[in-house]
Amino acid sequence: MFKINSLVVLLLIVVSLGAQQHVPNKKAFKLFEQGRASFDGMNYESAIYLFDQAILKDPLYCDPHMMKGMAYVEQRFYKKAIASYERVISIDPYFFPNIYEELGALYMKQGDYDKAANHLETYVRKFNPEPKMRVRANLLLDNCLFAMESMKTPVDFEVENLGPTVNSPYHDFSPFMTPDDEFLYFSRTITDERAVDGQHEDFYMSKVTEHGFLESRNVGMPINSLVNEGAIAISPDGQYMIFTICDRFGNYGNERQGVGTCDLFIAKKQGNRWSRAKNLGTKVNSPKWDGQPCLASDGKTLYFASKRLGGRGKSDIFYSKIGKEGWSKPQSVGSIINTPGTEMGVFIHPDNQTLYFTSDGHVGMGGFDLYMSRRNDDGTWGKPVNLGYPINTEKDEMSLFVDARGRLAYINSDREGGYGSEDIYRFPIPKSIAPYPTTFMKGLVYDKETKDYLGASFELIDVETGNVVVESQSNLEDGQFIVCLPLGKNYALHVSKDGYLFYSEKFELSTGSFDKPFAMDVPLTPLKEGIDVVLNNVFFDLNKFDVLANSKAELDKLVEFLTNNKQLVIELSGHTDNQGSEDHNQVLSLNRAKSVKDYLVSRGIMETRVQTKGYGSTKPVASNDTAEGRSKNRRTVFTIVTFE
Repeated sequence: MFKINSLVVLLLIVVSLGAQQHVPNKKAFKLFEQGRASFDGMNYESAIYLFDQAILKDPLYCDPHMMKGMAYVEQRFYKKAIASYERVISIDPYFFPNIYEELGALYMKQGDYDKAANHLETYVRKFNPEPKMRVRANLLLDNCLFAMESMKTPVDFEVENLGPTVNSPYHDFSPFMTPDDEFLYFSRTITDERAVDGQHEDFYMSKVTEHGFLESRNVGMPINSLVNEGAIAISPDGQYMIFTICDRFGNYGNERQGVGTCDLFIAKKQGNRWSRAKNLGTKVNSPKWDGQPCLASDGKTLYFASKRLGGRGKSDIFYSKIGKEGWSKPQSVGSIINTPGTEMGVFIHPDNQTLYFTSDGHVGMGGFDLYMSRRNDDGTWGKPVNLGYPINTEKDEMSLFVDARGRLAYINSDREGGYGSEDIYRFPIPKSIAPYPTTFMKGLVYDKETKDYLGASFELIDVETGNVVVESQSNLEDGQFIVCLPLGKNYALHVSKDGYLFYSEKFELSTGSFDKPFAMDVPLTPLKEGIDVVLNNVFFDLNKFDVLANSKAELDKLVEFLTNNKQLVIELSGHTDNQGSEDHNQVLSLNRAKSVKDYLVSRGIMETRVQTKGYGSTKPVASNDTAEGRSKNRRTVFTIVTFE
C-alpha cells in the first residue's frame, strides 16, 4: 500500500526548521520539542497533546501542525491527519512541498479521488519533485484517474457474508475451498494465554452441505501450534497441504525447523488426518520471508510470494516445480506481473490458465488491489487486469479465491456488518474476470479382487498435444481421489500402480456443458494371465487402420507398462461394430491391431512379446442397435497371454 513515510517527512521537517520565515514563539517551540520527543518514543497521544499546546501558543507555527498530522497517521486517524496537513497548507503553501503528495495518498485512503488528484497535480506541476518522488506521485495520480473512471462503470458485485458458523468475533481470513466444494479451510486469529503475545493464528475448516456451512472447527494437531500458521493451500487432489509458518523467537512450533523469517511447510494427508509438517527446504525457502502458497492443478507447480534477494520489488511472486530431484530453484513469474512495488496473495485457478494476485505496483484504486492475468499460448503471462470497482476499493484487498467451477469468489474483508474484525465473504465472479470453467472427477481406487483401497498414480493428458495436464494420486489409506478436469479439451486418463494393469479412460470435454462432476470408482486388476484392458484412447479414422496422432499418449503409456513388466507377453486385438461385411470387419480389426503393434515395436518393445488378432464384430460388449453401443464395440484391447 502507499504509506505515509513518517521518517522521511520528519527528516525534511528538521531541515525546514532553519529555512522557514516564521520564527516560532519560544514557549511554542519548547512544547513542540517535547512533543517530538514523545513522538519519537511512539507515545502519540502525549505528542498530540503537546503539539496542540504549542499551536495554542503560536497558531501560525507549521511544525506542530505537521507532526500532529504525522501522529494521526501512525494511529490511522486519517481524517484528522488530513485536517492537520490542510492547516499547514493554509498557513504556508510552500512550507513543505511533499505534503501535497502525502495529502493525495491520504485522500485516496478516504476514497476522495477528486481532492487527491488536485493535490497530486499541484505537487507535480508546481514543485517539480525529484525523479523518484515524481514517479510515485504520477502512479498515485494514475490510480486516482483510474479509480474515478472505474466508479462510473462498476462491475456486478453482490457480496454475501458466510455467516456465524464460519466467521467469529476474531480475524477470519485467507479462505480456501476444496475442488469438490465440500470443505472450506481458512485462518483465524485466536486468543490463547499460552502464546507468546496472547494470540496466534490457526487453521479452521467448515464442511459444506446443501443447507450451508457447518460449524467451523480447529484443524488441530499436528498442523496447528502456538505459533502462527497462515495462508493455507491444498493440492487439487486433496492429498497435500502447504502453508506458511513464521518464526516466533526461533520457534516454528511442534519442533519444526525453519530457514527464514517465514517459511513454507508441507503435510501429507493420511486417511482423514494430516501428517506432521516438514519444511520445503532451502531450494524453496530463503533467509527472507516466503509465504502465501498456491498449488497448481498440474500437481507439480507451486506459486508463492517472497521477499528474497533477486526480486524486482518489495515482494514478488515466484514459482517452483517438483520433479524427480525435488523442488526446482524458484523463478520469478516475470516483470509483467511483478513490479517495483509489492505483489503477493497469489492464486492459480484449477484451469491452470488464470492467475489472481494482489499488488500495489499496478494502476488501481490505491493501496492493494486484486488483479487477474491469463496465460499466453507460449506459457508467459498476459497483462494484468484490475478486477474493478467495487471488488477493489480505496481499502486494501489482500486475497481472492475462486472455486473450481469458476463461479464463486471468496474474499476476506473488514466491511461493516460483519461478525468480527474481519470476515469471509463470497460473490458471483463477473464473467469478464472469471477463470475458464473446470469440472472434476472423484471416487475411490481399489483392488478389483480384494476390494482393498489402493494408493495409485493419475495422469491426465491432453490428447491433442500429448502434454500431461494433471498429475495426482489417490490416498493410500482410503483410496480417495480428486482430479480436476479443465473444460474445452479432450483428455486421456491413466491410473497406474506397480503389480496392476493400468486403467484407461477418456473424457471428451471439448464441447457441451458439464454442470455435474464425474463420480467414478477405479478398480485396478492385479497382473495375471487372461486379463485384458480396453485402450480407450487409441483412435482411427473411419474404415482406416493407421493410428491417429492423438493416440500417442495412450500408446506411450502401454510402452511404459511393458518396459516395466518385461515378463509379460500380450495379445493386441481389434474389434469392430456390425456395420459392413464380416470379412471387411475382420481384416480391418486385424490391421488396426497390427498398427498398434508396429508402434510398440518402434518404441523398443520386442516383436515376440506382442501377438495380434482381429475379431471383427464377433465379440460385442454392447448392443449394436444404438450409436453408443456401436461406439463401445469399436475398440482395441490388450490381453496378458503370459505372466511369469
